[in-house]
Amino acid sequence: LTFYGRVQQALDDLLKSWESWGAQIAEFIRNADASRSKDIHRSAVVLANSLGWPAKIAPVFIKGNMEQGTIELHQFIKSLVNKKHFSALEKILNLSWDTDSINQLQDVLYAPINVGEFHVASDKLRDHVINKYLPRKVANHLGLSLKEVNGTTEITIPPNYAGEEGKIKGMWEIFERDGIIDLRVDIQPAHPNGFTDHFGDTEYCHWQVQYGASKVSKRSSRAKPGCERTGAFAGILIQTARTFTLKQLQDAMLASFEAHKCIVLGRLPPADDPRLPQQEIEPQKESTRIVQVKSIPPDEWQVYCDLDGVLADFDRGVRELTGKAPSDMSV
Repeated sequence: LTFYGRVQQALDDLLKSWESWGAQIAEFIRNADASRSKDIHRSAVVLANSLGWPAKIAPVFIKGNMEQGTIELHQFIKSLVNKKHFSALEKILNLSWDTDSINQLQDVLYAPINVGEFHVASDKLRDHVINKYLPRKVANHLGLSLKEVNGTTEITIPPNYAGEEGKIKGMWEIFERDGIIDLRVDIQPAHPNGFTDHFGDTEYCHWQVQYGASKVSKRSSRAKPGCERTGAFAGILIQTARTFTLKQLQDAMLASFEAHKCIVLGRLPPADDPRLPQQEIEPQKESTRIVQVKSIPPDEWQVYCDLDGVLADFDRGVRELTGKAPSDMSV
């Protein structure tokens, strides 16, 4: 395994240890009487905190909330990475590394950028792409069988990669009843002017989850009544000439499904990169309306007329409705 593969494996082992520990504590609490159950929970949390774990981690694993526990644990590991606490990372993950290795780990990002506007996918479709379609795509890309591929399988995309588009038999047909045909994970061709919401370039390879019939592809299915829609659900821009694992591709693709934007896997382009669309700055909301009047040369006059009571007699209207003048009212 490479450094990334060893880190991922260590994280998976750590999660399993926390899951097992939380289940054991939860069982002790269930078997104890009411007076002791709180003490057991409190003692377990205090013990975890005294060993240096953040306060939020132990309680969520005791509750059996693996999803939130994974988030909390990853955030803690990332904080140690950012602070470069080598000794703590070595103890927690049972690994040793040098400064270059930790800098490489810090450089792996899953970050959304303002590129793409993807359609919302069902949970069923999202999970199918992440857990079944993407591993199959990676296996085909590497020339391996599906059995030879797992979360630690590594993939490195060269800058001169070729596009690989088209559906995979057996991976899309189940969604035809939902009006979605030719679901596919395409490796989009590189564009000479840089990546877009549809293309990649020599620095980033664009893997995009698309669907719908194509009028130009001979391999495409023909559009049927109710299956005319086309579009995309997610996309990741994978930095070329870098080694990533299948698990990292899956995590990035999941983030794209949730953000409905492209996700960069690897080093982020700088904010002023010409390939990125210009961000529109929203005007600040003010509590009061500010009216800007353009400056007028001294030799010109601009007259403002107060028309209160001219276009409408408000005082008379109040008297007709209430029998009182506005000046006679307290409100």
